[in-house]
Amino acid sequence: MRNLIILILLSGLVVGCSSSDKGKTGSEAGAVVVPVSGNENTVLELDPTSDSLLRIETSPVQRAVVNESVHCTGFIEVPPQSLASISSTMGGFVTQIKPYAGSWVKKGEIIAELEHPDYVALQQSYLQAKADRDYLRKELARQQILRSENANATKVLEQTETESRKMDAEVAGLESRLRMAGISPDKVSPENITSKVLIRAPFAGYVSNVLVNYGKYVAPQEVICEMMNREHLHLELSVFEQDMLKLKKGQEIWFRVANSGNAAQYQAHVEVVAQNLDREKRTLNVHGHMEGRNTEELKPGSMVEAEILTGADSVWAVPETAVFTEGGQQWVILKVGPHSYRKQAIVSSGASNGKVAINANQTGATEWEVVVLGVRALRASMNKE
Repeated sequence: MRNLIILILLSGLVVGCSSSDKGKTGSEAGAVVVPVSGNENTVLELDPTSDSLLRIETSPVQRAVVNESVHCTGFIEVPPQSLASISSTMGGFVTQIKPYAGSWVKKGEIIAELEHPDYVALQQSYLQAKADRDYLRKELARQQILRSENANATKVLEQTETESRKMDAEVAGLESRLRMAGISPDKVSPENITSKVLIRAPFAGYVSNVLVNYGKYVAPQEVICEMMNREHLHLELSVFEQDMLKLKKGQEIWFRVANSGNAAQYQAHVEVVAQNLDREKRTLNVHGHMEGRNTEELKPGSMVEAEILTGADSVWAVPETAVFTEGGQQWVILKVGPHSYRKQAIVSSGASNGKVAINANQTGATEWEVVVLGVRALRASMNKE
């Protein structure tokens, strides 16, 4: 309400200047806008009463420590070792599918159950090979005894040894195939042949996608579901070529989830700076390691906006409350006389700790007296003119 009254008052003052108060000075008419040349040089003159009513406060440009930073965007990701595409080495029909997408499962927990006659045939082949191996081992022992007594030919012993080694290799191969299929060779026996195999979670984590349903035939190596471990969430950021020389391992990162409406900021640090530049996008990849325990709400694949703090420097700066943006340009309002004000475009080199760094090479920048309170009312009056 106070700001509204002020704006009405300023409007009345300006109207008065443009009609019956023409030709009067600022002290006589109230508020006088004197255009000099262009928007930036437009001067607003107030009488002492209006100046006091607006409660304008100013501050000189001062030295301050401001963090230099690199702005970039990227995504929240998980490392390849924390992602799993779960499949079976042998085809089968789905007879059970347990988790839903988004479910958390423990390592070794059953994900799905498959059934197929090929599992029975594999176990039969394994049992037959084991029986042949055991026979050949006994036969080899007999031939070795006979050979020691010169009761058989050396050739017979060598043939038996060869056949025994071949059968050992066949049994070992079948054992590996059984383990890959999810069947323990130690549990395979003539009384315990099964037509089903169980697919288990390789690690603890979340099921991100389920790609099969009950009764579906799953071909060998076809993905049944996908899993993700969130323990190692990290940032993958893209930094433009002109900023790449500012980057190094260990630098602090502050980021937030883009387009989420959530202003919460999270902390990370630079873990790896890529050694090669993307030739098309002219960007460099930066791997950031997250810090803190408040990352449960973050989701892999989310886009983020980040600031990488590349250093700190003592610079000329103004309070953040003094700076506003119009037409893509940053501005401040300067006090140029006892009751006179004008807009001034600035070139900023960063902001932190409530301060905005300005380019001290701008003419007279270090001598500026900047409005820090009452900026909105002065802007409204200037824009109205």
